[in-house]
Amino acid sequence: MHAVLVIFSDLKNRYFLFVFAIIAVTDIFLLLGIELPLSGNFAVNLFISAFILNFFNKNGTYSRTKLFRFNYPFLSMAILGMLCKIMHYPYGSEFLTISFLGILIIYLIHFSRKNPKAVTDILKLTYFTFLILIRLVKLSKQFAIPEIAYFIPELLLFITVSSMVYDNRLNKVWLDQ
Repeated sequence: MHAVLVIFSDLKNRYFLFVFAIIAVTDIFLLLGIELPLSGNFAVNLFISAFILNFFNKNGTYSRTKLFRFNYPFLSMAILGMLCKIMHYPYGSEFLTISFLGILIIYLIHFSRKNPKAVTDILKLTYFTFLILIRLVKLSKQFAIPEIAYFIPELLLFITVSSMVYDNRLNKVWLDQ
């Protein structure tokens, strides 16, 4: 995943927005029931997740705080959990659950300390929280989640990116950063 993030590190915001538009169109197709090639592929989902994380990392303040380094053990647990899930080893779900909760708690601490809180910050928190909670419910296999619930984080992502674009609509330099 680090190699994917290095590839994205020099991309300008205008290219990120182009890929977000492609993601939005593919989500509309999926909502309509039109299955696209590679839509459920693990590598494609990992690529899109890395892309979104890099966009928020580039345009946010979370990675520049001291709290961010506390994520590293949880990120390594998440990678270990994904590998355990792929190889069908035991405790993969437990590793993922602990890592997701740890990352969420650290992000909530960061958000509570942040002043002032903009609308975009609240939308990012809502997106991140829904994304992790839906993944945790899916990992627990205790509750049946309707398929439409998986699109809630996608919709929140679209609203968050739209808010970021709206906030920077007069800042032409932002597109070239």
